[in-house]
Amino acid sequence: MNDANVSSATTYLTFQFRGTVERKDIKNRQTQWYSSDRFDPAMPILWDLRDCSPGKTFVDITESARDVADRTESAHRTGRSAILVSSDLMEKMVRDLMHATHWRHESKLFRSLEHAIDWLTD
Repeated sequence: MNDANVSSATTYLTFQFRGTVERKDIKNRQTQWYSSDRFDPAMPILWDLRDCSPGKTFVDITESARDVADRTESAHRTGRSAILVSSDLMEKMVRDLMHATHWRHESKLFRSLEHAIDWLTD
């Protein structure tokens, strides 16, 4: 199950992914948020990737990262993104993809949910 959640009690949006994540899952979550009447381009986003594995191919993963980078740059220009991972492999893969896609959005990788939230809400 892959979710995008915003509650009135929080000051950030959570995109939470579980299981195998495909390019379409990420695009669908972003599209739902960007077209929502609650959309705020300055709202920080927590990308919770702790319980997921990447899609089928390296090409799919790279295209997903490019989609996220492009869509984030155009619609979410002023907010921060915290990316929460649970393994060295996922951390390296996300760093490499951010570098390969020339990610310009203010973002940081975390292993701790508490640290990620602290940084997003600071």
